[in-house]
Amino acid sequence: MKKTEIIVIVTIVVLAIAAIVVGIFAFKGTEETSAPKEDKIGNFFSELFEKKPEDEDVDPIEPVETTEEPDETEPEPEDDEPYGDIDDFFEYDDNGNIIEEDYGDYVLRHEYDHKNRKIRTITYDGKGDIQYWSDFEYKGDSDKPSRKETKDANDEHISTIIYEYGSDGSYTESSYLPNGILMDKTYFDKSGFIVRAEYYYKNYMAQLYEFDPETYCAKQTDYDEDGNVIYYAEYDENGDLVKEETYD
Repeated sequence: MKKTEIIVIVTIVVLAIAAIVVGIFAFKGTEETSAPKEDKIGNFFSELFEKKPEDEDVDPIEPVETTEEPDETEPEPEDDEPYGDIDDFFEYDDNGNIIEEDYGDYVLRHEYDHKNRKIRTITYDGKGDIQYWSDFEYKGDSDKPSRKETKDANDEHISTIIYEYGSDGSYTESSYLPNGILMDKTYFDKSGFIVRAEYYYKNYMAQLYEFDPETYCAKQTDYDEDGNVIYYAEYDENGDLVKEETYD
């Protein structure tokens, strides 16, 4: 077949296709004379590539459902319990005493006497190995501990805490090293809020914190071994420093 004949045949095919398209638009024009041009073109491709819907009143272009993930920048709905049920961390005995607290990185297990008084707490790491244990002592029938002895996994004495209680419900915790040297003393009001904390170094109070239970503000005072103030600071309710003074 000669080259000129091929060109002629291709030209005839192109012209035939063009005639068919023109004929279709001409037919659509006579059938829908009131439709605008863009609607005609849209209907043409809808009929050509899409299955015509059974209900003529339904828009042939149906909405497409999306499976895209929601934008992470959009605010998430508030969760009343963002950390789940608090009881998920605790396990109770038949008397309602907490016998286990599971925090993931460590676990606390508690033991009680026949009066439901806590007598031992064992601290385990995330692998289940014992890190510390503390034994509690009581005076008489009191349900408040008077002493706590803490030892490590090798049964080495770490610290002793002495509890003292006031008639108004307030109490103090004094922590001592194995050699009997006072490390710190913490004061609680009747609601359990820390109002004062003293830290000791070489048998003298080196640092004092005072907390206001109403405003949640705090004051810090540092001392030298002679009891002289060498540093003073004040903090707001967010723990931000608002005042600072250094003394020679």
